[in-house]
Amino acid sequence: MPPPVVVNEHRIYCSQRCQQKSEEIHSILYSNSSYSSVWIEHALSNKIDRFLMSGEVFTRVFVDIREHGKSAEEAWGPYKHFASGSWIELISNQTSDVDTKEKLCNDLQTLLKTSHQILLQVLSERYPDVRTTGKPWQDYITLNHFDKIMGLFELNNPTIEIDSPFHFYFGKVHADKTLHKKASPVLGPLVQKINTKHNCIPSCHGHGLFYVHSCMNHSCNPNAKQTSLPTITEAEIAIEAQKEIQKGEEITISYVK
Repeated sequence: MPPPVVVNEHRIYCSQRCQQKSEEIHSILYSNSSYSSVWIEHALSNKIDRFLMSGEVFTRVFVDIREHGKSAEEAWGPYKHFASGSWIELISNQTSDVDTKEKLCNDLQTLLKTSHQILLQVLSERYPDVRTTGKPWQDYITLNHFDKIMGLFELNNPTIEIDSPFHFYFGKVHADKTLHKKASPVLGPLVQKINTKHNCIPSCHGHGLFYVHSCMNHSCNPNAKQTSLPTITEAEIAIEAQKEIQKGEEITISYVK
């Protein structure tokens, strides 16, 4: 495996290819253009991180078809196996009150339409033909498809929790008397506070799609289970076998336990 590509303290990629793919989408959605600013402000003001992630998938599929000559099926391929559904229905079905549900559906529909229109405006700045009918990407830039992508993230969006690197740093300082002596005048009472109250520096949280985890089917008698394996620098989802698994046998987990 090639060494990671470190752009800065906030952006680390597993390879140059990964970096290039990410920056291609980043340069479209998060440029200095007026519509990009509107998109970012809209997504953040509604405090729904799924808008940002869904926007990136929406854009990636379009760009792969428009720029890289992939077929629509090939471009959508990385996401088609994830469970999906209408985001509006998934959210509105959480309430049983008819009047409340109807109002919620209308509000979500308005919000989704606004998001979709802003996203198309962002894309049209670089690709004026994005709305042209008869193009191979036509079915993948519709409001219904954006609703489906939002639903995909609603159903497959595990939280990634990564311990703050400060905890590791202060642990090293505390364990080394020489370092502790040198650091104490600078860090002062913060060292003691960290030692006695671990949660005073919160962990870092993020969201993502995990193919292995999200594409596994449920079984009441599963042959595997999912566990979280936190390490110093990352948190991983691990799948552990619970019984002997034969070649060609489907690996299943329990959605209930």
